[in-house]
Amino acid sequence: MANILKNLSKFYGITSFYIDKMGIKHFTNDNLRKTFLKSQGIKNFKETSLQKVLKNLENFPYLNGFENVYSFFNNEKIEIPFFIEKNHIEKKVVFTFINENGLKKEIIKKLDKKLITQTKKIDGKIYYKLLIPFHKKFEPDYYNVIAQIDEKIFQTFIIIAPKSSYLPSVIQAKKKILGLSVQLYAIKSEHNMGIGDFSDLKTFITLAHKYGCDFVGINPLGVMTSNPSSDVSPYRTLSREYINYIYLDLQEIDDFKNSKDIQKYIKTPEYKKSLLKLKNAKTIDYKSIFNFKLKLLNLMYKHFKEEHLKKGSIRAKYFQKFLNTEGVKLQNLCLFETILEKQNSYWKNWQNDLQNINSDVVQKFKKHHKDRIEFFAYAHWLSHIQLESIKSLTKKLKMKIGLYLDIPVGAASDGVEVWEKPSHFMDNIDIGTPPDTIRPKGQTWGLIPPNPLVMKQTNYKDFRNLLRQNMKYANAIRLDHSFSLMRLFCISQKNGGAYIDYNFKDMTAILCLESYKNKCLVIGEDLGNVPDGFPEMMAQHNIFSNKILFRQKDENGNFLNTDKYPYYSLCQVSTHDQATSCGYWISEDIEINKKCNLFPKESQYIANLAERDEEREDFVKILKKTKSFYKNNEKSFIKNIHGENVPKYLEYSFNIYGAKTKSAIYLVKTVDIYGQIEMENVPGTVDEYPNWRVKLPILLDDIESDGTMRRFFKEIKKYR
Repeated sequence: MANILKNLSKFYGITSFYIDKMGIKHFTNDNLRKTFLKSQGIKNFKETSLQKVLKNLENFPYLNGFENVYSFFNNEKIEIPFFIEKNHIEKKVVFTFINENGLKKEIIKKLDKKLITQTKKIDGKIYYKLLIPFHKKFEPDYYNVIAQIDEKIFQTFIIIAPKSSYLPSVIQAKKKILGLSVQLYAIKSEHNMGIGDFSDLKTFITLAHKYGCDFVGINPLGVMTSNPSSDVSPYRTLSREYINYIYLDLQEIDDFKNSKDIQKYIKTPEYKKSLLKLKNAKTIDYKSIFNFKLKLLNLMYKHFKEEHLKKGSIRAKYFQKFLNTEGVKLQNLCLFETILEKQNSYWKNWQNDLQNINSDVVQKFKKHHKDRIEFFAYAHWLSHIQLESIKSLTKKLKMKIGLYLDIPVGAASDGVEVWEKPSHFMDNIDIGTPPDTIRPKGQTWGLIPPNPLVMKQTNYKDFRNLLRQNMKYANAIRLDHSFSLMRLFCISQKNGGAYIDYNFKDMTAILCLESYKNKCLVIGEDLGNVPDGFPEMMAQHNIFSNKILFRQKDENGNFLNTDKYPYYSLCQVSTHDQATSCGYWISEDIEINKKCNLFPKESQYIANLAERDEEREDFVKILKKTKSFYKNNEKSFIKNIHGENVPKYLEYSFNIYGAKTKSAIYLVKTVDIYGQIEMENVPGTVDEYPNWRVKLPILLDDIESDGTMRRFFKEIKKYR
């Protein structure tokens, strides 16, 4: 039984052991194997049943002619494994390659005995595995491949990708560029409704470009529930493929300007009082902002129906074109949002029939709520228009990269992706990380891992769509926790955790191909427990590494010299999950972790403080070595070497050091320019800290007249 479980686990990506960052080896026990197998659809754990499943998986390619998917890079020989019965040997087979545009290419091959690489006997019949060479050149694309021998037809899916992900001309020329990151929600302005919006982003991008930046990075923009709880993470949303309409600038839309109901409402004391309260709130009140904007969106939709849909206007035709282009995927999201609005609870708490998208009850609901479903589609259409206009702006400004978007590593278990296709995910399993010195309790992210076997069986369609939907708005994307191309640490609340393996070559080929098709640079966030060989394999495909100054150390624990950073990387001082520059120096992150009970033992807290003391001393050494002290402010650093206060010009010195690195791209955090102490997010917390709610310390309207950002970039640009 134990051997059957181990052998079966290999097909489902379940690893036998892992080594954590402390060097400790952890083995996967049979209880955890069973939990992971159950999460991927195995229901019967009798030995005879498991043997049958294992046999079917082992025999699949022999009985079906092919594996589900094959991937190749265009610098490789194209040799496709093909499986046949013995009586088909020496016969001719017609291979038809059909690309995404429907173009066909037919190639006839003779099944020569010399091509046999393996023999297998199944139920008394002899089968051969052959390796079929194809010498004709194939353009990078996806191909449905049909093979016909006599009357028998077999099918597979082929990915042919460029070896390199897309590199813009500035990177090909080996130039160094500068960028600016901001959490969109955090932008304060006289114009917005208590949360940063797409018009704010346009203004911000224009300013960033004026000060010498060639790209702007923002938080993920996935769809949130309109009735959020305390968890408002942009990395855990209803959908990663569509845009959160909370970021809409409603006042710029014709339906806002032309609606008589709205023009009447915005003059009322109720409107003015509510708007002022949202704008003056110390932190972002998502629930109230959603309610406020939804009230306006409902009136806008009413106007759009009466003045456009009913009259068949040009705008109505554009809306219909959007619906046709997005198809079933958008329909299912809007259906889900409509049910969620009615039920106001996690979808697994809905009545059983509503949990199944294909049930008669759901179809009946869909029929009776067409208007509300269309309303949500309208909101997503408006979001699409405004985000598209931002990409157009970066092009108009001739920014060398443009908009840089972030793709979360997994689907939220309470979102539409899982409700729509539950079998595509590992039920009741979380993605996270094993415990380490920084996070002694480990991390659980509230995200559900994809089922690796189903990914292959469906030709990775979900992953392809996810990349495509995000890349169409972006000039660069950050793949959150890019180790997911190879493996994910998956956690059962009862039986512990282990890594689930994914097909790295297939996933990377898709990433390179989508990058090529969409002309989109790819940055892989590669922090944490790094798999063996991962950095080297990413480098082969020119997928940028994400280098964090606070974490880049040599084998002796010293911070790296600037010439040790690889060119194909994005460098930044810290991320949204870490301390700001100023917060790092005074150990704000460690103190917050202590307050939030993230250290199981007092000794771990003390050890982290001691390590930070050493790091401050090391930072002084590397800043001195690299001549990165701004205005020779070394004395201020030494005076505050134990984190008593933030040294004068710290934000300059840290960023001068970062800008001097060999990394092609250097990213400055807006919060660092203005000396913000507060963290944007504290991993491992929900209610304990106002995650994703902290506003910027300056009004967008004041950035230019204030001069702080202008002076900062005047200095930092010298090193890029």
